[in-house]
Amino acid sequence: MQISVYNNGQQLGPFPLDAVHNMVRLGSLPQTAHVWYEGAPDWIPLPTFLQQYPVPAAPAAMPMQAAGTSQMSPGMIAAAHAHGSQAGQISDAQRLMRATIAGGVAALIGGGVWAGLVITTGVEIGWVAWGIGVLCGLSVSKLGRGHGSIFQAMAAVFSLIGIAIGKMAYVMSEGSGMTVMDTLGGVDIIFVLLAIASAWQIAGGNK
Repeated sequence: MQISVYNNGQQLGPFPLDAVHNMVRLGSLPQTAHVWYEGAPDWIPLPTFLQQYPVPAAPAAMPMQAAGTSQMSPGMIAAAHAHGSQAGQISDAQRLMRATIAGGVAALIGGGVWAGLVITTGVEIGWVAWGIGVLCGLSVSKLGRGHGSIFQAMAAVFSLIGIAIGKMAYVMSEGSGMTVMDTLGGVDIIFVLLAIASAWQIAGGNK
């Protein structure tokens, strides 16, 4: 399980579960923090998360009153260093920039692939539009490390951009005064909506 941490306006991680437990033991992760992991519907308050995944009891050889630096396990020290080294490095602005770049590249790649297929075959393959939506959602979520309503909207917009690239290629290959609106039949609209919905859902789940 990989867990992202949201604290003091910054999103950190993801960390493995034992690293989060170690940060709680060290007191470097306040109870006001929130966490998120793959499959969680939204950010979860740390106390609620710890009810489901409680911190294991400290070994008898390491009583709490003697938990000095010299007695910390390597895992606890590594978690503390990771928590400190990442603080301030992954700001919301940086996450937004990464998601923008990742989504834009995905739209260009997806639209380019669809355009290439259209020009090569002379046929507009509708399910490719759906694939563009999935690609944009994954890129914003995984490569851009962005989640939440802002990133969902970005993924949906980039999906539309990628689809528009493919549609324009189809119009250009057909010629005869055709416009992009002429290519939007009932089936096309279904695939476009599926693309937007998929991008939105994949990039969602976070605060």
